[in-house]
Amino acid sequence: MVGALLVATVLFVCCLTLLTPDLLGAADCGYFMVNWRDDYAYLTSAVLHITRGDSSKQMIAVIGASASRESIATGDYFAGLMEEKLGQPFNVHQLTAGGLTHWEAAAVADCIAEHVRGVVVLEVSPGKMALPIRMFEGLVRQPRLALDSKAFDDEARLAGIKLPRRTGNFFLDHHGFFSARPAAVLNLLRGPVVPDFHQAETWRPISEEEWLKAEEALRQRIEGYAENSQRNFQVVERTIAQLREAGGIHVVLLEAVQNPRADQIMRDSPESRKSLEAYERDIRAFVKAWNVPYLNINAEAQLVPSEFIDTSHLRDAKAAERYTRVLASHLASLISSEQTDQEG
Repeated sequence: MVGALLVATVLFVCCLTLLTPDLLGAADCGYFMVNWRDDYAYLTSAVLHITRGDSSKQMIAVIGASASRESIATGDYFAGLMEEKLGQPFNVHQLTAGGLTHWEAAAVADCIAEHVRGVVVLEVSPGKMALPIRMFEGLVRQPRLALDSKAFDDEARLAGIKLPRRTGNFFLDHHGFFSARPAAVLNLLRGPVVPDFHQAETWRPISEEEWLKAEEALRQRIEGYAENSQRNFQVVERTIAQLREAGGIHVVLLEAVQNPRADQIMRDSPESRKSLEAYERDIRAFVKAWNVPYLNINAEAQLVPSEFIDTSHLRDAKAAERYTRVLASHLASLISSEQTDQEG
């Protein structure tokens, strides 16, 4: 009994002293992942790695949910396209996780802002702008990311959400993140997990019967748009402002990928169509007011329903390459234009 207590005490002290942002940022992210689907462990480590890396090299950071994760062919392919177009090397970071919200994106942007020179792409969608404040309350109580972010805390305060008590110790303040991953300790023996950016390849395609039920699910995704959109757009405003204040960063808004069939289902529903049209008006006004580039390249990339596995995730590798080429072309044009303006 005494021996077991002693071992537990030693392990606890090791966690208190060794599990730090420096460790997560320096070690392979796969050591902290339970499996290859563990997006939030990957994202936490990837963000902390950026904060401890070399910011002199041009970088493209894509911050978004799984739709963006599945749409980019590979980071190396993306980087190669950018170097081919602009004649300089780029680091591409896919800072994506399933269901990543704009509140969590604000935390990611906050952490990397002082360590990025290049382009930060923020995924937007009507579904994100419709998210209710109760979801944010849940994320404050049980964060999915182990990141210390003043921007995230500030957003909680602005929303009137009470923050949990902080101790100043990284392990204690993020105990929920670590306690959810006890199996990750086995990675010390078997080696780091390799993250998968194309998880949809392993999923079962949505059935016709499920498509018949999709209208209700898609409608529910944006039914809170009128009530929540103004507050959610303000979060995006503050994220853009912070990135710009850091200097050396071009912010781009990227409309999330969606299956054209799902889009048509929503437009065939009078209630959903009303919310979509309101979002389209709002996003146009937003990008004009903030003078921020906005890309909606789904049609330009010629994405078709057969290339999707469900309502929003590409499963076709060629389609992902096509989408990545279009995205790289737009970003290269933006960077080239900015460089020309500066030289002029």
